[in-house]
Amino acid sequence: MSTSVMIEIRSTQHMQGETHRTKILCNGTLEQLPDSWLLKYIEQSEGLQGCQSALHVRDRMVVLTRESKFPLELKLEQDIRHQCTYPTQAGSMQLGVFAQLVESNLSHKGGQIKLNYTLAFAAGMTNSNCMEIDITTQKGNTIC
Repeated sequence: MSTSVMIEIRSTQHMQGETHRTKILCNGTLEQLPDSWLLKYIEQSEGLQGCQSALHVRDRMVVLTRESKFPLELKLEQDIRHQCTYPTQAGSMQLGVFAQLVESNLSHKGGQIKLNYTLAFAAGMTNSNCMEIDITTQKGNTIC
């Protein structure tokens, strides 16, 4: 059973001495699975509008998947480094992903996800990211 939710995503990215902040509001669904939670939404970010995204949340791990022209699977697991392929129009690149913080407190009423992680690009550049995702239920909107 899925519940309709309102999602607020606040992110801060630090790269090469510059800081970029974004805030996105969108609707989505939250579903409890046997050992995890699944949050689905349609991307509103510049360049990703209309992409189906999902966050699979379990303990200290979040897996972001994007279904689009350039599909993505990004695994954020606290204190563990992962590699992923990041597809772009110019071609694919390898990223190193290291999460320093992965926290969540989800329930059928919503909750919050906090992520602090770095991305290391093949060219030796890195950026650090902080993301807070607030999820609130929309009254009376349970989807079976």
